[in-house]
Amino acid sequence: MKNKLPQIINVAAFILVISAISFALLFMPRTEVSLTEQRELEKLPVFSWELLLSGEFTRQINIYFSDTVPERDRLTAIASFINGMSGVSIDGVTLHNVEFSDKADDIPAIELEPETSDENPPIEVEPEVENTETAVIETVTGEPPEFVTDDSSAVTGDSPEGWDGVIEESVTGDSPADGVVDIANNGILVYQNRGLMLYGGSFAMGERYAAAVNVYRQLLDNSVNIYTMVIPTAVEFYCPGNYRHLSGDQRANINHIHSNLNPGVIPVNAYSALSARVNEDIYLRTDHHWAPLGAYYATEEFANTAGVSFTPLSDYERVVVPDYVGTMYGYSGDIKIKNNPEDFVYFKPPNSYTTTYYNYDNPEVPIPSSLFVSQPTSMSYSIFMGGDAKITHIVTDVGNGRKLAIFKDSYGNALVPFMVGSFEEIFVIDIRYFPYNAPAYLKENGITDVLFANNIFAANTSGMIGYIEQLTVDS
Repeated sequence: MKNKLPQIINVAAFILVISAISFALLFMPRTEVSLTEQRELEKLPVFSWELLLSGEFTRQINIYFSDTVPERDRLTAIASFINGMSGVSIDGVTLHNVEFSDKADDIPAIELEPETSDENPPIEVEPEVENTETAVIETVTGEPPEFVTDDSSAVTGDSPEGWDGVIEESVTGDSPADGVVDIANNGILVYQNRGLMLYGGSFAMGERYAAAVNVYRQLLDNSVNIYTMVIPTAVEFYCPGNYRHLSGDQRANINHIHSNLNPGVIPVNAYSALSARVNEDIYLRTDHHWAPLGAYYATEEFANTAGVSFTPLSDYERVVVPDYVGTMYGYSGDIKIKNNPEDFVYFKPPNSYTTTYYNYDNPEVPIPSSLFVSQPTSMSYSIFMGGDAKITHIVTDVGNGRKLAIFKDSYGNALVPFMVGSFEEIFVIDIRYFPYNAPAYLKENGITDVLFANNIFAANTSGMIGYIEQLTVDS
């Protein structure tokens, strides 16, 4: 009996642990929102005999229980710590969720899916990154990326007269053309505590984006100005040189989009405005979005292109949110990102304005509110208008008769505060949610200027382009 006592204790301990875990999974409050991943988690499915008989109900139940594990964020942090201890990154470069391919001719860009909304501030649902293995890379130089620009073409804030839409300077060196790179998905590279989402768009998809925007030139009166701003992402400027082959040439892709625009569709050179300032905090290290400062420089370029006044940054109220960790930690699980938070810095315009929201399911009822909506620290990027799933109408004291409509993804949110000093009215419309005929809506509201502002992933993703195309369909 004494010889069996240790075995009995081990079995009892095992049963106790399993029982405790089972009890916790069944009866502890389930997590509804992941602040780490910045998304709402799965909802408990509604029972129906049809779903049960098809097997879909049990599938959704399984997804619900696996997605809403109690204390999900805390457990994720522990797992990330253990995972980070399992490898050694000699030169500071780590790849997450990267699948290598010899023929990555049609690499899908990550699609930003619509978020849900209710009486609380909306929570932005961001790209889902496939959970594949992490590779710790040991054969890099360890040197910071070099930012190669042609000083003669570096922007000064003024758009050149008669700009032909060609971005001359290059920061990507010998990156392959047409987005043909050595990966089969959009993984994440972490370097110097910065998460970089690898890019893999294609010229063919860029042509479709240009065609979708060109339609608006045909459907709108020639007195309406139409602009497109394709926004590069951080990997274009901060990727270590030895790894540029893993990310497509965004400059080449943007140039190709511009070359396919019809006369009367005006490109905005956000690329050069940003590449001239890569040593400033124009992108967030811990988030896939750009920083508000980057949006400021891009808006300045847009204002110069559109011929409207522009408020200097020194006139804005600077607001700092410390200890910000954005989406890249949730996507990569890299503990280095979590352990190296950053300041989220945004700016409030000095002039007078009012902000009104309209829900898409009840567009006749105005909801007076604020341009800036308080958020938890980890959701700081949603401070701008509280997210995406509504129309935002801003009336300013500018009085110049110019009315701007912005069709955008989430990158466009950071532009809006810097436009308040340039236009009399601003309508902010997210292309993923707008259910109406866009040309009719623009005419009804007397719009004089239309800006399509989307990051380069959106401009190379079929689903996102489809949203723009759908806007011209009668609803």
